[in-house]
Parts: sequence; structure tokens; C-alpha cells
Amino acid sequence: MYCFGAPSPQYLLHRNQQAYSSHIALISPPGILAFEKNRLVEDGKKIPPDSFSNQTMIDLAFALLIPNKSPNWDYYFNFAKVIILFHEFPNKYTPAFLAITSLRQGNFQAFLNYCKRAIISGNIDCMNLIGEFIGMPSLNMKSFDGVSESLCWFKRALRLKSIDSIKPIAQIYSSREDNLKALHLYSTHLSKNPSFYVTEKIALLLRSTNLELAQKLSKYCVSRGSISCLEYLARVSPDFWLPIYAKHVKVSKSPCEFFMPIQSGQSDMSKTLFSALKPPESHHGLVIEAVHFPYRKSDKPFSKRPIFDPEMIDDNDSESILFFKCFSLASENFRSRNLELCGKYIALMKEKSNISLFGMKLWKDKNFSTKRNDIISCGFIYYIFKKINKAYHLFLKAATLGSQVGLTMLGIIEFHGLLNGKRMTDLGIRHFMLAPTNPVALAHLAIIYPKESYLDRLKDIVNSENEGKIFEWVGDMFFYGVKLPKNIFIARMFYAIALKRYETSGDDVQKIIQKLTTQK
Repeated sequence: MYCFGAPSPQYLLHRNQQAYSSHIALISPPGILAFEKNRLVEDGKKIPPDSFSNQTMIDLAFALLIPNKSPNWDYYFNFAKVIILFHEFPNKYTPAFLAITSLRQGNFQAFLNYCKRAIISGNIDCMNLIGEFIGMPSLNMKSFDGVSESLCWFKRALRLKSIDSIKPIAQIYSSREDNLKALHLYSTHLSKNPSFYVTEKIALLLRSTNLELAQKLSKYCVSRGSISCLEYLARVSPDFWLPIYAKHVKVSKSPCEFFMPIQSGQSDMSKTLFSALKPPESHHGLVIEAVHFPYRKSDKPFSKRPIFDPEMIDDNDSESILFFKCFSLASENFRSRNLELCGKYIALMKEKSNISLFGMKLWKDKNFSTKRNDIISCGFIYYIFKKINKAYHLFLKAATLGSQVGLTMLGIIEFHGLLNGKRMTDLGIRHFMLAPTNPVALAHLAIIYPKESYLDRLKDIVNSENEGKIFEWVGDMFFYGVKLPKNIFIARMFYAIALKRYETSGDDVQKIIQKLTTQK
């Protein structure tokens, strides 16, 4: 519900009043009411045409779903018809909302269907939600393999960099006694989201491998109120910890034990350490499994915003996954870029789903992004589809943000006259000079100014002294269209330079001649 929307102040103030629920029913469409609407109209009141807004729909959703709701809402509204109306609600979180609604009504199959719809739209939380509920023993779903199916959903969310999936995967591995994997996952979770509960689990796993570290972490957990760690320390060092356990832990007849957090002092002496602590009374209440406390600071700030690595997901049926794969393959990053494969994924999207990449809302969002990598990716994709004019303006936008890839692509388009067939050599050279560490820009400058130091700088960057191989490598990038947009004319220019350098150095020229004569 937190991602679906927030209720209005009017709803929070008047939700239990019959007059307010009657007013909402008055402005609602007649199809969701429990009776004829003319019973609500009194004294010839006129209803404004656009009174039922999106916010009214969200208020109605909260009114029907809270556990202790007023009976007025059930009197006025038909719950099933309201759910049908939600299908047409213009909100990308609607499937997730309907999934939670179905779960509350006990319809688990509908919950799964809505969760899968939400996952297609990119909702990672629903992956964790499916994994959590499939793994619950009380559900006894015959169509699922319990923990194994749950683990698959959690792993899928983990591939999308979901923090919330790390802990349940670690719990599953721990239950299978695969302590090494569990310890690694708990440590990963702790570094990104410090948690007292995770620290306690790590201390438990380390008891069989690293006794000293286990005791150190257990002492920390005891200072935060952990009964299990206090019991462990009482067994390991009974002379010191057993009297503390007997004094400060009171076991009642109920299955709940209560232990007040120990306030750590400057001394290790028991009298000083527990001077401000009074013996607690028995406490009856819910046992909260995870209470978050700061343990250690992460070296780098971690954002809970999901970071997507689509190459790890082998799922070509999802439109959003195919879309993000296209963008990752048209990346500014040289190592992950593969423009040839990017074009094939775009064709696959068109073939399987009959969806045009340029008509997707995700494309429009990326196209107007202010992030350098998104701008470069859009520019490369436009270039693949021969929309050089649009690609040129995007590369120019990225260049103003300091992208050397954008500057190099500007130089290539201008120097070789790829924009409207008009060569702008002076402007292209200027852009090449503004990218002093890009090998492709340096290769062009080394040809234009052979007596300058550009060739020496290029050799240092690519770590090779063979000039022929360097120019052949640049030509291959244009010839195969993997790292740079495919252009046979530019490739042959570099192959010709490489042939000349091979002849000068006395190397074999047979392969480079074959590339020069290949019609591809």
C-alpha cells in the first residue's frame, strides 16, 4: 500500500463518520455501489462531473482494506465491483495493490497472478513477496515445491540487486546447513544494511568456526538485548555470564522471555555494567524477530534503489527485461557494449511482442534522462536505426556533461560527414582533441597529425607498440559493429593505414588484405 498512494487528510479525519462514507458513495460511479444510486440523491443535489478523482479511489481502497473499518463502507460499496474498477485505474502499482487485496481475501491464486503482472512492470518487491508466501509451510500449496520455488523467486530478486532478498536466501541456506553460503549472504546484508538481527545470525554461524569472533559478536548482541547470545555466553563462560543470566532474565510460564538491553559502560566489571539495570517483570507480547540497530558503517553509501544487471537474467519473455538488456548493450561502458547484439534484441522485442522500442514509455523516460549513460545509450540505439540526426544531438548533450564517448562520436560523425553528407573536419578534430584518453579519437588524430605525440599516447593507452595492429583493431570496431556503429568505409580507411604500417614493419599482410577486399 505504501507504493500505491497515500490517503487524503479528509479520509484520515472522517473515515469513521457515516456522513463521509455517504459523500464518497454519492460521487462514486454507480457500478461499485451495493444498491441503486438514486437512494443517495436527496433534495435534487447535483453531482460535479469530475468529483471522483484518483485520490478518491485511493481513499476508497484504504477504507475497504483496513482490518477495523467502519461498517458504513460495507453498507455502501460492493467490494467485488470495486476490485474490478481497480483494473482500469491508471497507476503502475495497481497490480501490486490488487495482489495484496487478493491475499487479504484469502485468494492465493489471484495473489500470484497479480504479483506476476506487477513483476512484468518492474516491481521487485512482489518477487520477494511471492518467495515469502510460497515458502510458508502453512500454505501447503501442492503446485509449488515449497522452499525450492521460494528460493528461485528470491534469487531472481537478488539478480535485480534487491537487498530484501538477501536475508531470506541466507535463512534458507542456513536451514539446509550450508553455513558458508549463509555466512557470506548475511555478511553482504550487514555491510549494506546494518542490522542487529543479522549480527546475531552471524554470531550463531561462527560458533563452530571462529570462537573468538563469535564471542565478540555475541557480547555486542547481548548489549542490544539478545537472550540467545546471553545463553550462549553463559554456557561458554559460566563463571562470569551465568550469574548475569540468572539475575537479569526471568522466565515466565508463557513461551515468551523478556530481557532488557544492557547499557554498555566503560568497564567490563559486572557491577558497573549493570548498575542502571533493574530486573524486568514478565512481559506478554509478540516476539519481534528483527530489530534494527546500527552496528557498523558501510564504507560506501548504499542506495536502496534497485540496480539492474539484465545480462544475468535469462528471460526473453519480459518486455522490460528485453528493454533493459538493449540499454545495457548500448552502454557508455566499453566492456559491456555490444551494438550488434543490441540490434538483435530490439528485433526480438518487435518479433515476439510486436512492440516498437521507440513507442515504449520506458524509452521516453530514458530519452529525456539527464544521466550520461542513458543519453549515450539512446544515441547509439538511434544510430543503429540510422537516425543520425537524433543521435548527433544526444551525443552533443552527453558531451556537455563530460562524456568522452559522446565527444568521440561527435568527432566521428562530423569528420566523416555522416550528418547530411557534409564533412565538418575542423569541428570533428576539435571534438577529438577534447577526448584525449579515448583510443578511437587518438587514432584519428594520429592519422591527421602523424608528427605529433598522439600516436605515442595511443600506444601507451592500448599497451602495444605494433602500430599496424592498433589501427587494425580500430578498423575492426567499425567493421564488425560491436563496439562502434558499423561503417565499412571508415573501417577500410583504418585497414589501409594498418596495411601501410605492416608493410613498413615487414609483417604478414595477407589477413589485412582479405579484410580490405571483403564486401560485407
